[in-house]
Amino acid sequence: MASDNTYPDAVWVTQIVQRGQTLVASSFLAALLTLGWIPVVTSVVVFMLGTPSQLFIVAQSLTASIVVLGPYQAYHYDTAVLPSFFDSVTELVPDENHDQLTQLQAKYERKFRTSHLWFVLLWTAAVVSVLPLNAPYFAAQGLQFLGPSYLAYLIFLVDFGVLSGLGLYSVLVTTQCIDSVADLGMEIEPLHPDGLGGLSVVGDFAVWTTLLISNGALAIPLSLDMVSSSGGRAVVYAGVGTYMLLIAVSFVYPTAKINRKAQHLREQHLETYRSKIRSLESQLAAIEAEDQVELKELGLRMEIERARKEFQNYNNVRLYPLSIGILTRLASSVLLPIVITVIEFFISSALAG
Repeated sequence: MASDNTYPDAVWVTQIVQRGQTLVASSFLAALLTLGWIPVVTSVVVFMLGTPSQLFIVAQSLTASIVVLGPYQAYHYDTAVLPSFFDSVTELVPDENHDQLTQLQAKYERKFRTSHLWFVLLWTAAVVSVLPLNAPYFAAQGLQFLGPSYLAYLIFLVDFGVLSGLGLYSVLVTTQCIDSVADLGMEIEPLHPDGLGGLSVVGDFAVWTTLLISNGALAIPLSLDMVSSSGGRAVVYAGVGTYMLLIAVSFVYPTAKINRKAQHLREQHLETYRSKIRSLESQLAAIEAEDQVELKELGLRMEIERARKEFQNYNNVRLYPLSIGILTRLASSVLLPIVITVIEFFISSALAG
């Protein structure tokens, strides 16, 4: 049964997955059936026709798993993660700026869907270049130039480059998106259930983006193992470095930007309440000096107490969009590359022994 959800202006991956949903309702299964099979088939061909080492089989299988899930990840970002952010962040943006927020949503959805070509092409070219640059390594795995296994692996690398490039481009979109929303201004709600003044929506968006690209760390073992020339080393290390940098940038920059904006807004609110408290205290002192009626004095004391509570609410709210849940997800995505690298080191040592 086909899905009822349609996204006519969606990124090309989403459009292909939608076609798959005419066969299966599940978007995850549709992604596997339409695009996710490519890395599996090409890897199996390489394993069967080449002479792969045990380490290459393990490392290649880990790398292939990235692009097995890649189509669904792109689909999920396009249809859920990015639109949901704008739906949720509406409560933080002043009412008078909601029209601008709608325009920003259209801008960044269009940017992800239509403006990624330059980035994806550059990234894919870098990915494909590892094949000729590290030719001795791949020849040792049975990938002879323009042979069947070589061509199968070339198809794999193009598929990997396109899908991983699109995933990395989503980091740029997320960063710019949060940056633009922050410039619209925000309204902090000190008593918001998230305990973060409502800012958890920003942390969730940033972490979702980070999580969607964190499985790219599974390519690190193969990347480090394949290096067999100075040119290959430069490309591989640059690629791994870019990936690690984008993992960090995808969360740190946008949330830090929101935090600075929120801190500035809080200071404005605190100064307003400071002035109000001083004014009320001055009025109260005047009443006490003139020995006026107790009812008016009581009313002023209540106003002062209310203003002080509002002051404390704004003063106590945490404005960095980090909850325990967000921190846990962030840690898992950032630590994954490190863990995978350590595992790769021990596997290499064991197999070499």
